[in-house]
Amino acid sequence: LESILNQKCNKTEIVLIDDLSTDNTQVICHKYIEKNHNIKFLRNSKNLGVGASRNEGIKNSEGKYIIFVDSDDGLFPNALQALEQEIKKKKEPDVIVVKYEKDTFPQTNHHLIIDNIENDKNSETLINYLNKTKFPFADCWSFVCKRNFIYKNQIYFPKIRIGESEIFVSKLICFMETFSFMLESFYNKKDRDFSLNHTQGYEAAESTLILLLEFFIF
Repeated sequence: LESILNQKCNKTEIVLIDDLSTDNTQVICHKYIEKNHNIKFLRNSKNLGVGASRNEGIKNSEGKYIIFVDSDDGLFPNALQALEQEIKKKKEPDVIVVKYEKDTFPQTNHHLIIDNIENDKNSETLINYLNKTKFPFADCWSFVCKRNFIYKNQIYFPKIRIGESEIFVSKLICFMETFSFMLESFYNKKDRDFSLNHTQGYEAAESTLILLLEFFIF
C-alpha cells in the first residue's frame, strides 16, 4: 500500500479485497481508509480464494486501467507516472506488459520486453516468441489492462485457488488488439516459501483439472 500511495500520481483508485482474513488485515485497511479517500475496501462474506477476489476487484473498480498487486508485492517509485506516459504515448492500448523484478526464476522479463518492444500490433508474433522461448508469461501482475477491454471480452479469473492467472493471461493475449511494452522497472515481486504457488495435494490437483477444462473450452 505504501508503495502505491507514495507514487507521484493522484489519479489512482485502490480497491482492497479482504478474503475473510482472520488476522489484523481489516484493522490495518481501515486505518489506511481513514487517511486516504481514494481507497475502497471490500470484505468477502466467505473465503473465495485469489481468483474470485480479483474478479470482485475488477467489478468494483472505476478506473480506466487495472493493475493487479498481490499483498506481498509493491510498485517501484515513479511506476505509475511512467505508466501514464506510456498510455498517452501509445494512445491507450488494450494491454501494457510491464517490467518486473524478483528473486526467483525468471528474475525479470527485461529481455522479453527488449525483444518485443517494437512489436505493438501483431499478437501472433508475441505468441510465436513465447512458444519458441518458453518464457514464463502467466502472471497477471505483469500486465496492465484497460478495464473496458476486460469487460468487453468477459475476461475473468476462474474460481480456483492455484494457477488462476494462466487462463486469464491467455485470454488477454488472444483478445488484445493493441498492446505495448514498458521498459521502466514497474512491479516488485516478493516470493515467499509458503505462498499459494507452493501448495500441493488435493486442492492443487483439483485446481489444475479445472484449469485444463477451462483451457479446453476456450
